[in-house]
Amino acid sequence: VAAALVALVIFGLASQSRAASDSTCKADANAPAAATPAHKLLLIPGPIEFSEEVLAAAGGLATSHVDPSFVAEFGETLELLRKVFLAERGQPFVVSGSGTLGWDMVEPGQNVLVVNTGYFGDRFGETFEAYGVNVTHLRAPAIGDRPSLEDISVALDAAPAGGYR
Repeated sequence: VAAALVALVIFGLASQSRAASDSTCKADANAPAAATPAHKLLLIPGPIEFSEEVLAAAGGLATSHVDPSFVAEFGETLELLRKVFLAERGQPFVVSGSGTLGWDMVEPGQNVLVVNTGYFGDRFGETFEAYGVNVTHLRAPAIGDRPSLEDISVALDAAPAGGYR
């Protein structure tokens, strides 16, 4: 269940986009001088725009997956995922990849819930159907909007036998 919820969150986040009246993201006049200069704003489902803090952290030195600090942080991450997804006894799986990696994580005949926020969600569902997966769409009220957490909870409670993958 935890893996299914993680996938739902990832798919939901990946399919949100920022609206802009102009294709250029201008630096904030009140931002520090070190702020990122103006650049093209990507108006696609992903990648997303990152804050200066995230960019700075990503620009640091890499940590090995066997480094004691990484092992401790990863363990804490798994514990927090169990809490976030209300799966205290579950085993979360952290998988690195794009949102479309989900297509390769299900088998024909399995059930998936697509938290659909627009065109990306439509295409995601169509692709799952082409792979023989049983798709249930939970559609946002409008393109660019998102279903409420209550709607997601109701959809998960109404899952077909065997639940969602």
